[in-house]
Amino acid sequence: MTFAADCQADHTGSATPFDTGGLMHPGHPVKLRLEPTDGEAERAQYGKDSVIPLDRWRDVFGQVLAAYFENAAEYWLGRPNPHDPEGLYELNDDWRAWTFEVRFSEGQSAHDRAAWCADESVMEALRRLQDQQEATPPADPPTALDRFLQGVAALEPTGTPEFCKRVEQWVYAQVGL
Repeated sequence: MTFAADCQADHTGSATPFDTGGLMHPGHPVKLRLEPTDGEAERAQYGKDSVIPLDRWRDVFGQVLAAYFENAAEYWLGRPNPHDPEGLYELNDDWRAWTFEVRFSEGQSAHDRAAWCADESVMEALRRLQDQQEATPPADPPTALDRFLQGVAALEPTGTPEFCKRVEQWVYAQVGL
């Protein structure tokens, strides 16, 4: 699911300029060059030191784009220039090393989505659940599932195994790539 750019207005939270799961995963898919050692404690501290307050993440994101990418399209389609102190960009070819992870402390309603897509089995399950619902009386509000399915339509109504790529294509179109 994607949400409008202003969806953070009603939230508190934080961001980091990399995927924290990749940083702390036992296999270390996000590589770093930390001093004096690259141990779990140093990685955890690096993660904590990299936290950006939610109300500042867009400013920091703009600074990272300006410092490490030739243009905004390179963030999506390329990779950063590899000259950062910890080697995050130099040592990694994976987008997890430079994707911004934004976390809300409060839930985000799926009803507020701007676009969404799912695989075929999820779309079938949603239709099956909708068919199994008891009919609501005309004066009653629609169920949460009915509201969801009557809201912003899925990008692929029957679903697709490439649902993540399909959402990514939608985002590219929105930002002019």
